Amino acid sequence: MSKKTLYIVRGVSGSGKTTFAKELAAREHCLYFEADMFFVRVDGAYTFNPAKLPEAHEWCFGEALSEMENNRNVIVSNTFTRTWEMKKYLDAAVNHCYQIRIITCTGRYQNVHGLTEAMVEKQRSRFQSNLEIARELHYDRARFGMITYSNH
Repeated sequence: MSKKTLYIVRGVSGSGKTTFAKELAAREHCLYFEADMFFVRVDGAYTFNPAKLPEAHEWCFGEALSEMENNRNVIVSNTFTRTWEMKKYLDAAVNHCYQIRIITCTGRYQNVHGLTEAMVEKQRSRFQSNLEIARELHYDRARFGMITYSNH
């Protein structure tokens, strides 16, 4: 049996995260979660409410954690512009003996949530590189195992 994997798919709005996560989930036969899913109504309509963003991220983490507790591969697709935003996912993966793959989407597509180019540029300006993330995590292979970074 292959080792359980947490896939972190990150990138600014419009970088192709959701499309990539859906394709990866189909290929890996696992579920993917993103905070945006919290805002999709039963009828499929997307109704974003910025006041509920913390709740959306907690929901996303809870769903991913549930998959890890059930020993299933899981994909989480959010902007993850800063290390702290993904830290609890990484800690949960370590605690559940998962390997970690961090995939950065770098495309420049039309974002589907109506963010202005200035808002997306603000995300880009605070977006940490994979090297910065590794440094900030004080990467320790004995603790984290092998973290694989890639761009898509």
